[in-house]
Amino acid sequence: MSWLEKNSDTNAVGKTDAARTKLLDETREENLPLIKKESDAGQKPFVPVQFQPVKSPGIYEAEFGVKGSDIIFHFWPSGYHAAEHRGAATPKFQPGFETQLKLVMASIFDANRLNIDNDLDVGALFVRAIGWADNQFYRDLCIKACEQLHAAMGGEPG
Repeated sequence: MSWLEKNSDTNAVGKTDAARTKLLDETREENLPLIKKESDAGQKPFVPVQFQPVKSPGIYEAEFGVKGSDIIFHFWPSGYHAAEHRGAATPKFQPGFETQLKLVMASIFDANRLNIDNDLDVGALFVRAIGWADNQFYRDLCIKACEQLHAAMGGEPG
């Protein structure tokens, strides 16, 4: 590629010599964005996350699934999807929901291996339990977390 450089003192633009061109080409190759390097590597398979839906009547709607070695959860207030489908205002979580969510998840999955945040793309509270999908009984742990959250928010067992 032929390069043009601008002299910062004189604002003159000129072509680069062979040595400078080689240096600029090498620098460009080293610093190409990661996405460009990945696209040049070819097609990589995309594995969609298979989510398990969860209902906690009157408290929350949720789903969990495995992404790589992590477990991911989405939590919405009860009735969220029905209201969204009707085009109505979506409900809010009960007071204290996020606090209880953090406590329950930390007690089951280890607070140091959790990310809990708002996922504005889907309108949910998002939880990532880092590395927990490698656990043989990850599904049982997910069910336990959902049941404990239901109970912590005043839900009836069963």
